[in-house]
Amino acid sequence: MFKNKIYNLYENMISLFKCSVKNNFTDSKGKICIIYTRERIMKEFGISKPTAIKMVKELKNLELIEEKRQWFGNPNLIYL
Repeated sequence: MFKNKIYNLYENMISLFKCSVKNNFTDSKGKICIIYTRERIMKEFGISKPTAIKMVKELKNLELIEEKRQWFGNPNLIYL
């Protein structure tokens, strides 16, 4: 079941990535990125914060995403 949620999370990220491409949402270096907060993941999947963190970590471990921290109070940028 956990693997299914990770797969669904990655599908959601791909959809967001397509929107970013369409809207030319880029970072300061011109790379396409998405913003997908842990809070949004928690709400969309009905899971706890530790589970949301674990799911994102698993996608990083699989080298499907990279994450870049921004300055305090701003969400991380995610690259597929």
